[in-house]
Amino acid sequence: GHVPAENLLFFSGHEASLYQNIIPSEKNLLDRFKVLDTLSRKKGASVVVCTIESFLMRVPPSSFFKENFFQIKTSDVIAPLDLAEKLVAMGYSSTVSVEEPGNFNKKGEIFDIYPISGPPIRIQYFDEMVEKINHIDLGSQKTIWENPLESVEFAPGPSLLTKEAFRE
Repeated sequence: GHVPAENLLFFSGHEASLYQNIIPSEKNLLDRFKVLDTLSRKKGASVVVCTIESFLMRVPPSSFFKENFFQIKTSDVIAPLDLAEKLVAMGYSSTVSVEEPGNFNKKGEIFDIYPISGPPIRIQYFDEMVEKINHIDLGSQKTIWENPLESVEFAPGPSLLTKEAFRE
């Protein structure tokens, strides 16, 4: 039968030889986490395409994604500092600009976040209230004003797990 594109997920491996002493690519790790997060929350069937290598990898339990997942809505009250602490606790890191999933950056009333589970977003604060949530153009780092978001969801980042979980 025909599988709709949104139900087709590619679960990448380390893309490195087992005989080389290589740290797995950060991007592949993020891609795998995005797939696992999608599977942990999605209703209905998905087809996951994977290599034998990626199939044999140990993965965190789906409860890891459910327990470490959180959402922000417009008009929520969460101090920027509390949000930053929450993100760091979830395995995100503070950077100068958001270019990679798992990065965030706070400048005054503006809070940029690149969620693991979706495109980069910009939160505009009014005091400690989330006033607006918009997408960001990664190239120009400018706000995309069309189609503002009502809420945004955050999946945990790979560094939240100890390295133990990735040992074969």
